[in-house]
Amino acid sequence: MLNCYIRESKKMNTFSFSHFGALKQHLFNYFNNMIKKIYLVRHAEAKAYSPGEKDIDRPLTSKGMQEASRLGALLYNTKAAVAAIYCSTALRSQQTAELIGDQMRIDSDKVFSTKDLYEASVRIYNELIRSFNESWNEVMIIGHNPVILYFAEYISGQNIEGGLKTCTLVELQFAVDEWMNGPEKKGKLIRIIKDGVEMEI
Repeated sequence: MLNCYIRESKKMNTFSFSHFGALKQHLFNYFNNMIKKIYLVRHAEAKAYSPGEKDIDRPLTSKGMQEASRLGALLYNTKAAVAAIYCSTALRSQQTAELIGDQMRIDSDKVFSTKDLYEASVRIYNELIRSFNESWNEVMIIGHNPVILYFAEYISGQNIEGGLKTCTLVELQFAVDEWMNGPEKKGKLIRIIKDGVEMEI
């Protein structure tokens, strides 16, 4: 790419600042597309299980709603560019996705609910990631313990001290240009957010 610009500049016998600016933008776009990010989030606090109630139908508590809204606002204010959110079909996961999405100004048609994430496995997480639209560079997955913790530790290659409390976020970065290649490589742990606070890693 750089040689192309230099050859073109030699023809014109000049290398103007406009050429440099265009080159800089092309390089930025190229390397930005070589980075993919995944935000793993455990759903926010839900109502305790009651006899006769289906686990999948448990809603968020008022505290859980606050947790999800606070996390979404924090991500929006730190310029997280989440293109889509995937959650399970459990009500608590769907409500968490809706509240985070609202705070981040994510269109509702970019929030997807899948039953596979309700009783998931590391394999299912890998398969889901490989199916992501390649035009998306940053995607959030909202899931359930213990699998979301297993996957976060598996894909980062690190032990996450204290596990994942409700509405804890793990941000991972992959030096790949296609989601198909993401799960095959260990992700770089960028940050962990617990109780609305970024933790030291």
